[in-house]
Amino acid sequence: MCDEYRQTIEETKTHTWESLNKLADTYVEKVTRLKRRQKLARREPGCVSLSPDEIHSCMDLPIFRGIDPAEYGLASQSLGIPPDVLSHIQHLLVVRPLPANLGAIQCKRLLESLKYLPGTTARQLYMQTRMHVCLACMSQKSASGRVFRLDTLTQRLICASCFSDQILSVDLLGRTVQARSTTYYMCPSCLTLQTYHGTELMWSAETCNHQPRGKHDAKKIPRTICDMCDDNATPAKWDRIDFATGKLETIRCCQRHCPSWEESKYCTNTRQMAKLARLKDA
Repeated sequence: MCDEYRQTIEETKTHTWESLNKLADTYVEKVTRLKRRQKLARREPGCVSLSPDEIHSCMDLPIFRGIDPAEYGLASQSLGIPPDVLSHIQHLLVVRPLPANLGAIQCKRLLESLKYLPGTTARQLYMQTRMHVCLACMSQKSASGRVFRLDTLTQRLICASCFSDQILSVDLLGRTVQARSTTYYMCPSCLTLQTYHGTELMWSAETCNHQPRGKHDAKKIPRTICDMCDDNATPAKWDRIDFATGKLETIRCCQRHCPSWEESKYCTNTRQMAKLARLKDA
């Protein structure tokens, strides 16, 4: 692409900076990954380099009532971190407790698997109840960093994508974890990390239909359609409440109607999400 751009400039002979920028924009528009990278750099307020101590200090602070960066003014002065970055770091992961009866179901299932499944150790069950997230990846890009390796020199887990040791381990027993717009929990049937849907079937051991991890046939994967048009939807999705029915609905959008995470985190229901997506057509 760069060679073609350079050849076009040499053939044109006469050009200005404005024409060069316009020509470069036409090439960038053809590459989806470049457009996503530019959008990510513009929308993420937390794209700054923070030390492990600074990130943990942000997570240890009490979360204020709202998500307005102005509320973090006094705390930001004591830590020396901008208020918008402090608010962004604290809302990367939100841990909420489950009702006591649902947590008891998870504990009961863990004890049964330790007793009846041969070869199961307490260490394996401990790792299954934990959700590990790379804070460095989450603070600088949309990925959560879910693949880790063991550093044989320091005996610490490191992220396989950014090689950072800023790993956070969250206990999932009796808890749900919201990472950006997706909520996770530990399924009591298969004892794996799954997406929280808010239905009673999630807690029934007879109806667990989670697919095993591995490669799936691409021909069998159903086609996902954008809720605003008939184009193919991106893998990103948003779970919002529909006030008309009270149900938790999943919203999917194509590349054109897909809102940024910074914009969608202020939308609390499906009506606001639809209005935000329609603004992309304006």
